[in-house]
Parts: sequence; structure tokens; C-alpha cells
Amino acid sequence: MRSKTKGNLGKKILSICLCTSMVLCSAVPNIARASDQIPEESVPVIGDTIVTNDGTNDNLWKLVWQDEFNGTELDTTKWGYQVGDGSTYGIAGWGNSELQYYTDDGNNVSFEDGKLVITAKKNKDSSKYQGASYTSGRIWTKGSIDVSEQGTPALFTKKYGRFEAKISMPEGTGYWPAFWMMPAYDKYGSWALSGEIDIMEARGRLLNQVGGTLHYGGSWPNNKYMGDNYTEESFRITDEHVYALEWLPGVMRWYVDDILYYETSDWYSKRDGNPVNYTYPAPFDQEFYLLLNLAVGGNYDGGQLDTTLDTRQMKIDYVRVYDLEGKTYDENVLPPAVLPDPLPEGVAIGSNLITGSFDSIHKVTSDYANNSTNGWDLVCLPDFSGDAIAEKQEDDSARIAISSQGSQTYSVQMIHKLPLTKGYRYKVSFDAKADALRTMEIKVANPINFSLYSDVVSATLSTSYKAHQFTFDMSKDSTTGRLELNMGLSNIPVSIKNVKVEVLELIGDVSEDAPKQPLTNGEHIYNGTFDQGNATRMQFWRVVGATGNVNALERALTLSGFNVSLSDSFIEQVGLNLLKNDIYQVKFNAKSEHTGTVKLELLSENGMIVYGSKEYEIGSTMTPCELTFTMGTDSDEMSKLRIYVGGNTDIITLDDISMKRLTDNNVSYEGVKIYPVGNGDFSAGTAGWTVSQTDYAVESENGENVCYAVGARCINNYDKMLMYPGVDIAKGLNYTMKFKARTSSDQTQTPIIRIQREGGDWASVLDTSFDITKEWHEYTYNFTAGFSGNLGLKYLLGAFSETCRFYVKDVELYVTNKPLLQGAFLVSSQAAPKVSEDIILRYYEKSGWENAANIRFSINNVPVDSNLVSLNKAAKTVTLRSELFDRAGAYTIQATADGYDSTNALVQSVMESSGNLVVNGSFDNGTEGWGTYFQNGCGTIDATEKNAKVHFIWHEGNTWDLQLYQENIPLEGGKSYVLEFDASATIRRPFTIELGVKNGANPLSTAVLGANTSHYKFRYDAPVSGKTKLNFLLGNVTKGDLITSNQNNPHDIIFDNVVIREMTPEELSQVTPEMIVKQTIKLGEDSILTHSIEAAWNEAPK
Repeated sequence: MRSKTKGNLGKKILSICLCTSMVLCSAVPNIARASDQIPEESVPVIGDTIVTNDGTNDNLWKLVWQDEFNGTELDTTKWGYQVGDGSTYGIAGWGNSELQYYTDDGNNVSFEDGKLVITAKKNKDSSKYQGASYTSGRIWTKGSIDVSEQGTPALFTKKYGRFEAKISMPEGTGYWPAFWMMPAYDKYGSWALSGEIDIMEARGRLLNQVGGTLHYGGSWPNNKYMGDNYTEESFRITDEHVYALEWLPGVMRWYVDDILYYETSDWYSKRDGNPVNYTYPAPFDQEFYLLLNLAVGGNYDGGQLDTTLDTRQMKIDYVRVYDLEGKTYDENVLPPAVLPDPLPEGVAIGSNLITGSFDSIHKVTSDYANNSTNGWDLVCLPDFSGDAIAEKQEDDSARIAISSQGSQTYSVQMIHKLPLTKGYRYKVSFDAKADALRTMEIKVANPINFSLYSDVVSATLSTSYKAHQFTFDMSKDSTTGRLELNMGLSNIPVSIKNVKVEVLELIGDVSEDAPKQPLTNGEHIYNGTFDQGNATRMQFWRVVGATGNVNALERALTLSGFNVSLSDSFIEQVGLNLLKNDIYQVKFNAKSEHTGTVKLELLSENGMIVYGSKEYEIGSTMTPCELTFTMGTDSDEMSKLRIYVGGNTDIITLDDISMKRLTDNNVSYEGVKIYPVGNGDFSAGTAGWTVSQTDYAVESENGENVCYAVGARCINNYDKMLMYPGVDIAKGLNYTMKFKARTSSDQTQTPIIRIQREGGDWASVLDTSFDITKEWHEYTYNFTAGFSGNLGLKYLLGAFSETCRFYVKDVELYVTNKPLLQGAFLVSSQAAPKVSEDIILRYYEKSGWENAANIRFSINNVPVDSNLVSLNKAAKTVTLRSELFDRAGAYTIQATADGYDSTNALVQSVMESSGNLVVNGSFDNGTEGWGTYFQNGCGTIDATEKNAKVHFIWHEGNTWDLQLYQENIPLEGGKSYVLEFDASATIRRPFTIELGVKNGANPLSTAVLGANTSHYKFRYDAPVSGKTKLNFLLGNVTKGDLITSNQNNPHDIIFDNVVIREMTPEELSQVTPEMIVKQTIKLGEDSILTHSIEAAWNEAPK
């Protein structure tokens, strides 16, 4: 199973189908079970033993935990229920777009003939289980979401041992039974940093195959996986079989009926920002818990599902866990040695593997495997709706002009194939820029199955060239890989040059004393937590005049055997990069068995210059030690940190050694948004802010603007949020977040502030809770951005003890040393300006921006002639002349000024002169103004024929899996509007229309599409003024008995002539009917519509 029990908001976890088969042969060893000790019909008890053979040695195993399921209800001292659709755990659809809702009742988890029975069945009451299509059962030995290492214990966890279960499983496409394990405490981080062990999982479609898999590596999307399938013609998953895993330090073995079919020792765990991997055998050196479940649908079998099946069952006879008897688990193990292959002829260390030039860029629009070249390919596959042109420029760069951003980052790609050799480290480097601020993803992957050789690296591009680089290790078999520069999801053009992929060195050749660049989280100390690198866990550290040791459990450095003088015994790390005039802070924890003295120094490479020094008295508990110092006028990339421990008689323990730069005095701020949050004083009302599932408003309190949002006790802390989207953050910079907050409640409430990615791994640069009372308090947080991106600032208000108001004011987010003043905040002052009208904006500022020198406006990143702009300081308005807006569309307006940060980028919609509030409703300009969403690539769009043709490939169980939408449609509260459009589909199917709501909540209508084009017309009464979203939901939509099937059902849905306009007085005097399909139609037949018979409406122009 690919899921997580706890994670960040809405986290979507990648699922990968294992398609590899393994043919078993007689050479594979069998387990020799002690069946003569335990007769077949008897049930073993704790302490009984069995013997297995791993192909080399006999192992004696003692039973230490079991459940024989002989009762009539679940033993809640051993198991707990997981209930819901995953939302409670932050992973709706259980991270895999699954269709079932897990319950804790006897319909889904029951007992029969000494077996646990998990039943998946259709939910025939849509008012229950949040309307899920199916219910099923999922149990775990963790027992509770509140389990923590220092708090509530799990019911049962285990590190190392033999884990087995006797199971029979159902036949049926889309049914996904599993017996698996997850980490109890996520010791290393979010999935799959802390690992996942799939002991057994199966597809009900493939009756003679089961699989076993490990998940490891980094957090999604940099997770890795490996495993294999057991496939035998005579084997059937519907029969009872024993599925087992033997887990020892440094080795995992998978068995079916005592037949070993897969073994591996090859895994790792590496957090983004760590210089090296966590010490092996991480992440599989921690406690895991057990799970059993039967899922329905989801990604594991490609979303396929036999919807004719009502009920399917998974039966478990027993689960047993064993420990080695007479042996200990030796954790002093090494990862498998990576023996290098010979480099290809003509390739040596230092060689650049990029051989193609930009003189000839080959465009691939279909069948990449057969149409690719050995040079540069511009890949725009129609399945992902992207399109672009790449041309060489005079500076030897390639400029990629993107006409369609597509539905995925990989909708537009520049790809170059590479010969990759096992055992070598590679460096990827390039220079890149864009016409405006944007990001681009880079990775090295397998060209056939797309498995990663490198991490997925996100690069933030500004309007001038910047150098980017990263390294990766090739530990897999030598092969042809491919470098991918992924530029989808944005139409902003990109320029690249000086692209290199160089053979750097052999894996394992790490120069510990070389200059060390700060890590992505701003950390300057490598392995200051003593849990990374080689088996000593002391990589990057040198111990002088003492003996050092790191215990595998404590993971802190202990020192003993000191010399007499304090300065004669020390630990040090060299190669630290300190920049001139910047301020640094060093922190570490230290203790002695009784009392002691330690001294910290920051020194030049030769030790002659002391940059900072402090002595500390320590006791028998960990003492926090801290030093802040300022560098002089020279930088030093080879400085060193020393902690002196000489002269002590007791053992000294050191841990959590950290050094971060507090200022950014040597950083270029070009392309950086210094103040990513605007309107933090709410002088422009709620402009720029929004909410999720709650109410909000701005009030005046003692002459100040104060925003409130309503919090409550909800299932999830993110069920109610106050949000500021579009926060541009730059990797490596230091930021300060400040605000004041209070509550209307008499009780202390605990919101969460989070600045995070909107999708993908939902990673955060700031994520912390804070307590609020009825009194105003100021909160300040400092952080170093570990990655770049357009993030969301969120106040999570769903974990309050009661329904009450959360008040906030004076919200500030800025680069810590504020190299510029804050620019103005722009808002539109017109509800729906039309083509050839002047655009009037209102600005809000408090730092003298209106008097700044050289205020310059741009529209869609193109500078505006100053003669076409006028500033009215008295009215606080900006007028942009009508000739700048010669056609309907969305215009991005921004201003810069000397000494000031840029203003917010205001998106101003300009409507057609006809009064149609929909931009490009005729699709004459392709998809301009429109957005699409296709969950996991399950659809595409083509607008080349002046209509919008959405190609449905599959859905993943949700109405919103495929969407065509337009945002920022300006409507006025209290007014009535007509929505009308033409639409058809190549099959008969339902679809849902939303206006002003999200994802199925009170949709405007659900209607039916037919083969012939029909005209649809609806009335909408706007409840409030504001920017509204029109959304066509084209996923798993139902209307009566008509469903959207996934079975061999690719089809097209065509939209055209989409109009939203204000109703005329004549129309208001009559009821505007909803147009509906009158009868079932077949391909080639006309579509007949019916409506309310209103004479005035019938006679009105249509």
C-alpha cells in the first residue's frame, strides 16, 4: 500500500505499479519449518519456535506476538480501526485515489470460522460514509493517530523479526488487499523518508501474482521503491497461502508458502538538505506497526474497477510475529558495496555527457521511445496538453516559448539522453532565466519506466541568468538515462545555456575537509545530529586528543579519555563557508556525567584568526549552548568550528550542533520578492486573502483594520483556514514572519501557521502552532527557506475547542534584513471593465512609494509607456490608458520603483464589449483565460479548433478528477446572471456545472451530454460581490442511473461559446428555465431539449 497515516495538508502520495514478473526456479531455497514440533492442526503459543533457512544458515525463530482471530470481535488490545476516506490523516483517498470508506462496524470487519473477514462492499446509501462508493475495513497495530514516541504508546510495534499471515484474497478487478508495515514514529521524516514495507499486496485482476515492495529514499516526489512479484501458473490468491517477511539489519526476505522469492539489502534514507544519507540501515532500523486492509480502486491497478461486483472478501486466518532465538540483531552492518562498471569508451572523470547542441532541436509530439534522438529533444506529448517552440539564440542559449502550459510539469520538456555508469557520482549544471519569475523542475531518470536516478530539483528562474547545479549517485545498473528540464504548468518562456552533466567521481569518494556549501535549509554544519554517513555516524567530524563514539540508539557524540588542558582535546569540522559582514549563530547541546567545561571557537583555516569564541559550564542534563558572531570584512570558505573538551574527567556528550547565517548581506536579490505578503494591514479589506470553509471579514478596532475568520472544532485542523495564496519564496534566504493575533473565546485556542507548497508533497518552510487568548499578542518566527516556490500562507483554524473568532492584524512576511522598502498594494477599482476602456487601479501604501523615483508599470511583463499611465496621489489611483487593453483577457499588472520592492502582480480581467464576463469563451485564443486539472494525467485538452476538446482517459473516483474552469469572473451581489454554452460528448455521459462553489458543494446543475451539440442555459443569482469561479466537473459524475464508467471509456467532451452575462429586465420578468436533455439519444441522433414554457423567454433572442 502506498499511504501515510499522518502527514501534511492534502498530501498526495505517488503510487507506482510493479509490473515485473519473476520466474522461480529450483535453485531458490525453501524454508524448513518445524512442522514436526507444531502439528498442522494445533495453534502455536508465545515461546514456540520454528526453523527457517535463508539459503545459507538455519535461523531459529521464537513466537513473540500473534492473533489467531478465534474470537467474535476485534481484539482492541492488539488492533485499532482506521476509519474514513483518509481525510482525517491528511490524505484523502488514502493517498492513492481509492474509493472506499473504512468503517469500524461488523459489515466490513467480522469473524467467521476462526478467521478475520474484511469485506469491501458497495455503499447503497449515499447519505452515509461521506457519499463514498464503497465501504471496507482497515486495521492497524498502531492503534491511534495520537501515538508518539514520548507520549501515547502504540498497541504493537516491532523492529526486526519474522512477520507472517495466512490469507485468502478476492478475485475482482480493482480490489487491492494488503498486509504491510509502516513506521511508528516517522523517525526520519515524511513518506518515504521513514520507509514502508509491503509484505504482500495483490491485484484482484491478477490471480496468480502477489508482490512485495520497499519504499525508501526521500520525501515524495524523491521517494524510491524496489521489489518483485511472485508469479506461478498454479498459484491463486483466492486460496489460502502464508505470506511472510524476514527482516534483519541490512536484509529483507519475502516468502510465499515458505518459498523465498525476493531478497534485498539495497536501500537508503536521505532528507532534502542532508549532505549524505542517514546511516545505514536507515530507514529500516526503527519500530514499525502492522496493517491489514482491502482497498477498492486507486492507482495500484491504474484506476481499473469492475463496478458490477457488490461484495468481495479478504480472509485472514492468523498473524504471527517471531524474534530470532539464540542470536542478536547485529546493527553494525554496511550498505551493499557499489562496484563501479567501466566507463564507456571516450568517457572519463570530468567528461561532459551532453553532446547535443541547440543548433538542431528535435520536436517530439508522439511516441518518444521511437522518435527521440541522441541530441536535444523538445517533448510535447498530446496526453499532457503542452506545446512550445525551442530555438537557438545568438548567445548559444535555447529559448523555449511555451504556447500551452499543459496539465503537468512534464507537459513541456527539453530532454537529452545520457550514458550513465554504475558506481559514479554525476554533477548537473546549467544557466537559466525566464521572462518573469517562475520555477522549472530538473531530474535524471530512466527513459523507459521513468524511475528516478536523481532527486527532482526545483529551480527558481528570474529575468537574468543564474547558475544551478546538483549531484546524484548512480548506484543502479549502467544504462542510458535522460536529463529532463520540465517547464510545464507555466506559459512564461525559459532560456537555458551551458548545460552539463559531468562525471564527477566514484561513489564513496567524499572529501570531508573540502569547502562545504550551506545546505538547503541554511544549515552550515554537516551531520551535526550524528545520524548520517558511514557506520561511525561521525562523518565530517575529526576528534583530536580524545576518544569519540556514537551509540546507535542515542545518536549523540560521547567523548572520553581527554588530555589535561582544555584546548588539547577537541572535535572540529573544517571547510565552513563564512561570508563577510554577515551575522552567524551557532547552537549545540552538551552535558557531562556530573559537571564540566567546554569551549566553542570559530577559526580561520590555519587557526590564527578567531571569528567567535565562548566558554560554557555544563551539568548532567543537556545544556543549550549558543554563540552569535559577526564576520569581518573578508569571507572565508575554509573556516572551522571547534569544541574544546580537554581537562574534563567525566564523559562529555555533544549533540545537535548547528550554525546558520542570520543575515543575507552577500545575496543578490534580483528576482526575489522581498515582501511576499501584501495587504497585511488589511487597509484594502480582504483583498489578496481568502478562506476555506469559513467566514471572514475586516473590521475596525481602535482605529486599526482587523481581519477575523471563524474557527471551530473540526475533524481536521485544515477544515477551516484563513489564507493568503501566491507567496513567492526564494531558497536559501532568511525570512521573518510577524503578526498579532487574539481570539473571541474565553478559552485559549491553538491555531497553526503554515507556509507550504500547494500540492505535490505539501512541504512547508514554516509550520508551527501557537496559543492565543482574548488579549492581543505579537508572534515572530524566523526561518531559512529550504526551497523556492509560489507557496500559500495559511492559518489553520479547525482544531479549536469551540466555535469562535480568530482575529489577526499587522501581518508581515519579509526577507529578514529588508534590503528594500515595501511597494504598494494594487487592487482593481472596476467590477468588469471592457475592451477599450481605461483601467483604474487603487493603490495602498505606507512607506512613501507614491513619491518614489522612477515608478514603472508593466503589463504581462512588458514595460508600459509612461505616457499611458497617470498617478493620482489625492485619490490614490492609477489610470492605465484604454489602448493598452485592446482585447478581452486577463492582464497581469505590476509596478517597480527605485528603492522599493515590486508591487503585487494584479491580475485584471478585461471583458468583451458584448458584456460577456467570461474571457475567451469562444476559445478563439486557445485556452487563454482557462484552467484545467487532470488528476495524475487522467485527461488532456486541445483548443486548436477554436473550441475546448477535453479528452477523458479515466477518472480516479472523484467528480473533480477532470476539470475545465475559469476563475476571477466578476459578479455583483444581488444581481442575476445567465450562464450559457454549447457542449457535446462522443458518448452519453453526465457532467456537473459549478458557479461560485468548489468541488461538488451545491453545484449549479448536473446535466447530460450527448453526441450532438446542445445549448445549455442556466440562471445564477449572485449572493455576494466578488471574483467567481466557473467550473465544469468531468470526472466521476453520476445523474440518476447514468454513471461515468472507467471501463474502456476514453472519450471527448467539447465546449464552445461560453457566456456569463447580466440578465436583461425582460429576462428578469420571466423565469429563466434550465435546459435539459429530453430523451436518451444515440450517436447520430439529434438532441432534443425541453424547458419551462414561458412565452417571453421563448421569444427572446438566443
